[in-house]
Amino acid sequence: MRKFISLIMCVLFVMSIACTQAEATQAPIKVLHVGDSLTYNSMWTAMPQYIKAGYQVTMRGIPGSALSIPNPKQNNVVWVDYMRSLMGVYKPDVLVVELGTNDAIRGFSTATYKARVRDVLLMAGNTPVYWVNVMTCTRWGNISGGGAIINTTLSTMAWRYTNLLVVDVK
Repeated sequence: MRKFISLIMCVLFVMSIACTQAEATQAPIKVLHVGDSLTYNSMWTAMPQYIKAGYQVTMRGIPGSALSIPNPKQNNVVWVDYMRSLMGVYKPDVLVVELGTNDAIRGFSTATYKARVRDVLLMAGNTPVYWVNVMTCTRWGNISGGGAIINTTLSTMAWRYTNLLVVDVK
């Protein structure tokens, strides 16, 4: 299932930004892909897809992490700070974010999640952000309530923030 999700996400991503590459001789588009265990576990399937499509990709996944809920087992990663440091190092043309599933599983504050998404979008500036939404039925059970709230939040925010594009993996 994870391979299928990764493949779909990569195909959607490649299709959605292919038109931004003006010439074949242009330097490869640099992609920074960050997220939770879904990103971590899909590195081995997603990265070859990115490379095959001609992208220069850096993937960072932290299992168990959530955007709005600190996880002591993961050094209480503050994602916006972590992304800021990664963007400073890798200087990506595109940021792909895959965070929200653990928020939906553990319970979260909608206001806090929305604020963290906003922080990421403002931190990214003019860099396009492709945010992968949350599957509402996972192997951990049905997270449709929290997942639906996260997906609605992301879709609503895409109308306000011009650098946000939501990738639907339903």
